[in-house]
Amino acid sequence: LREMKPIVATIVQMVQRFADLLQAKKDEKGVVDFSDLEHYCLRILRAPSLEHELKPSEAALYYRAQFAEVLVDEYQDTNMVQESILRLVSNDDEATGNMFMVGDVKQSIYGFRLAEPSLFLQKYNRFTKDGDGGLRIDLAKNFRSRKEILDGT
Repeated sequence: LREMKPIVATIVQMVQRFADLLQAKKDEKGVVDFSDLEHYCLRILRAPSLEHELKPSEAALYYRAQFAEVLVDEYQDTNMVQESILRLVSNDDEATGNMFMVGDVKQSIYGFRLAEPSLFLQKYNRFTKDGDGGLRIDLAKNFRSRKEILDGT
């Protein structure tokens, strides 16, 4: 490990330099990427507070009041920034929550976008089939692959 320390330090410096140059180019051209959009959204929806607290801003509270339901498809591909955004605009109380998530952890494909399948698994393991603390509905049958559909393709 000691022998690798200078190599790792050089790689870290190169990656940081690349990130700085990329940000400078984006600023120069007035463009943002997907990650920038997520983080700008989070900055708007999160109230200024302690570093690790997630408290809704006035904007988030406005949207909470607007959304009767928050529906999330492909939840297994959610990352921590997206999870924070969803929590800020939904009623996060497990007893009266209004977020509906659909996903299949075996189909998680967005690791390059920092998807956290563990978010899905945490909720899957915490929610129950009787709805105590969040209702879990397991769909064991695949309706997209029934005979009529496969015969038609």
